[in-house]
Amino acid sequence: MASLKSQLNITLYRGFLDSGAYVWSPFVTKLEARLRFAGLAYKTEPGSLQKAPRGKIPYIAISKASSEPPTILADTTLICESLIENGLVDDLNADLSLVGKAQDLAFRALLEDKLYFYQVCAFSTIYSTYLYHSLNFHDHVHQLSQSHTHLKCQVPL
Repeated sequence: MASLKSQLNITLYRGFLDSGAYVWSPFVTKLEARLRFAGLAYKTEPGSLQKAPRGKIPYIAISKASSEPPTILADTTLICESLIENGLVDDLNADLSLVGKAQDLAFRALLEDKLYFYQVCAFSTIYSTYLYHSLNFHDHVHQLSQSHTHLKCQVPL
C-alpha cells in the first residue's frame, strides 16, 4: 500500500487560488484532513464549478502514472468511500457499532447539511466587514492626503 501511495498523483481542486491558504469550505477541510491523516501527497489547484463533475467544489483527480488519464471524483463522501475501498485511507468507522455508525452519520449530516450555511454566513459577514473597513480606511487616507497637499513633511537632518 505504501508503494501505491507514493505512485499516485492526486490533485485536489479546492476552489481557491492560493494553494497555501485555508479554505472556509468544511467539505474541502474534511477532504484535506483525510488525505493528510493518511499521509497521501497531493497538490492543490483552484478548479472551477464549470469543470467539476457535479458542479461542486471540492473534487479530486487521481492517476497512478503521469501518462495515465486521471480519474475525477466528486462529492467528499463518495471520494472518501472510494479512497477507503482502494485501501488508500483507513475507515475511521470500522470499529464502531451500528449505533455508533448511525450517530456518526447524524453528526456529519448536522455539520454538512445544517451548520454549513451558518459557517458561510459567518464568513461572508466577516469578509464584508473587513472589506468595508479596509476600503473606508483607504478612502479616508486618500481624502486626507488630497486635502493636506499644502503640508510638506520635513525631515530633520
